[in-house]
Amino acid sequence: MKRTYLNFNVFQFLLLSLFLCNPLFAQHQNWQKVLTIEAVWKHYPDKIHSLISAIDLERSELSTVKRIVTSGDSLSAVKALLEHYRKSEYGRWLAFEPVDMNHEAASKVAFQLLGDTVTIHEQTAKVPPSKSGGWNWHFTGPEGDDEFGYNLNRHRYLLSFLELYQESHQEKYAKKFDSIIRDWAIHNPLPPRSDSIYLVLASNTLDWRDIGEVVWRDLEAGNRLEACWPQLFYGFQDSDAFSDAGRIFMLCSLVEQAEYLLKYHKRGHNWTTME
Repeated sequence: MKRTYLNFNVFQFLLLSLFLCNPLFAQHQNWQKVLTIEAVWKHYPDKIHSLISAIDLERSELSTVKRIVTSGDSLSAVKALLEHYRKSEYGRWLAFEPVDMNHEAASKVAFQLLGDTVTIHEQTAKVPPSKSGGWNWHFTGPEGDDEFGYNLNRHRYLLSFLELYQESHQEKYAKKFDSIIRDWAIHNPLPPRSDSIYLVLASNTLDWRDIGEVVWRDLEAGNRLEACWPQLFYGFQDSDAFSDAGRIFMLCSLVEQAEYLLKYHKRGHNWTTME
């Protein structure tokens, strides 16, 4: 009996060791430390490749990026691309689009967000942590309402950080924004074709509530790309707290979401304009 107990513990230890040594597990746990281009290359090389493949290298303003890509230096190419966005005036007007909340409202929202708390539809709740240490993006609020989850994934509340950052230039707002956006982009890639979201997209009878999906509903993707992501990306360009990794993950996800909407765009539907 004693020998069996010892063998069982050895077996448990071996299983745990294999799990902890799995590179996918390590990647899952270390995302918060991924802040640089080099770290993205080490832990998420596919992001570098997908970003380079999405660039329109025929644009004249990206001639430097094209030259470096042609030389085969992927890391330097991405560095040049990020530098282009830092210095370019193209799109900067988006950073100064009016935010639909005044200073008092933005301060309240931002203060809550710094403590991982949100107020949606008059429901205030602390977002539960995920296994990776970020937010549980499938959280549907204290009453289990999918509308709460939809709004959580629209990210309009992040504009409160931009409003206060532009007023005060306090990097704590940019730093928290960077952490939240990296968390979302890393842990919410477009689902594979086997996922049930495609059944809803292809059906006239199935509803998103039928499958409990709150992250990739097409209306939320449209809201992110129209209502806040471009403004946030350009608005934090001058912040050192907006990490290179955050910029890469955001750009990659922007491409992914845009292609998703182009492919599954609603027609003759009241969501069409937003998408």
